[in-house]
Amino acid sequence: MSELRYRPADEATAAGPDRADRPDRTGRPGVPHERDHHADSRATADSRPARDTGPRYDADAEYKRPVPKPEGYLPGDSGGTAPPVELPDRGYWLRDRAGSSDLAQGRDPAQAPPLREASEGERADPIRAVVDRPDFRDPIDRRSPDRYGDPLTRPDGTRVPCFDGPPQREQAGQGWTGDCGVIAALGAVAAHKPEELARRIRPQADGSYKVTLSETRQQRTGVSEPTGRDVEITVTPELPVYDGAPGEPACATIDSETAWGAVAEKALAGADETWTPERRASWEDAWARMCAYDQARGITKPRSGPAPTGYVRLHQGTTPWEQAEVLTQLTGQPAEVREFPHGSETWKINRHIRAQLNEGKPVLVGSRQKEYDSEKLPYGLEAGHVYEVVGLEKGQILLRNPWNTDHPEPMETVEFAHNMSRYYSTLS
Repeated sequence: MSELRYRPADEATAAGPDRADRPDRTGRPGVPHERDHHADSRATADSRPARDTGPRYDADAEYKRPVPKPEGYLPGDSGGTAPPVELPDRGYWLRDRAGSSDLAQGRDPAQAPPLREASEGERADPIRAVVDRPDFRDPIDRRSPDRYGDPLTRPDGTRVPCFDGPPQREQAGQGWTGDCGVIAALGAVAAHKPEELARRIRPQADGSYKVTLSETRQQRTGVSEPTGRDVEITVTPELPVYDGAPGEPACATIDSETAWGAVAEKALAGADETWTPERRASWEDAWARMCAYDQARGITKPRSGPAPTGYVRLHQGTTPWEQAEVLTQLTGQPAEVREFPHGSETWKINRHIRAQLNEGKPVLVGSRQKEYDSEKLPYGLEAGHVYEVVGLEKGQILLRNPWNTDHPEPMETVEFAHNMSRYYSTLS
């Protein structure tokens, strides 16, 4: 597997447009336009006609519109299970319960209703909750952690620091929880808006952490909007662990010796304690349909029972619209789901990605499902897994795996379009 390499978007742009970024005058992709630079240089400020200050035509406007959640869209990442781990008495590795080719092919018509907008008076009064021990035992996953422990305290009694300088994307790593979309969002915000994480996650004198999320309102247009009201979550330092490795969190990792990723994941796992009745009812309805889907497909270990909460809820995977919600919760800015150009306009994908990255806006996208059970996706891709788009290099698209390992090989635009979802999450 290739090492993750990328150039910042502005550096790539300064080096000139990639050949695959636009067609020539005949419409063929990959051939740069020819321009009369001498003619351009002869034009002077006095000789140029006055510019039209009216609205300009945007050839990409069709693909900049937010996409509403399709009726019945199930989590597109099938839980996004992490790579195998070696633990005492746990020398096995369960893939996701359905096999990575099953889950996202179903349809779940449940769609969360918009949250009511808080009044001006309510916005001054944050929602507060204490998140102590969110549920982590998935009844149909033998890899579930064993108990809560304190892996943030080192053997010498010192604490793992919350931050070690500005947050970095590599400090957010996926563990047991099938929440690759959540971890990818954490890494992307760390890379593009680290000041937001530093402001929102604050250690407390008693050893706990105060995490401030932005309350969101889901629009049926595909946009996640902040209501203007904060959600203040006090997170205790205990985290799920395995008996065989009590010094390591079982969920989000602390490989880089910073605690913020694990703390933020726990806050997001416990955020369902702050949900409105309408939001909770929407999740319960979606869960019931997931269970019915498993039964209809004859899944060996179908989901059943009450709608899960906490880490187990995150373990079910996320849709692009839920990933957009996490971006809003972490930044306080509107986020949305868009559709990549396709068909004869596939060549525009690079241009869209570059534009978002140049504006400091994360881009999250999922890989496709397997077309048959034994298929091995090219470029080192994991089927049904969420990645962060981190840059462009020589016309190729670079992805980061939230596992912090096994990053895919760079992909040409056409291959990216073939192997990745057409939907992606980004800030508006």
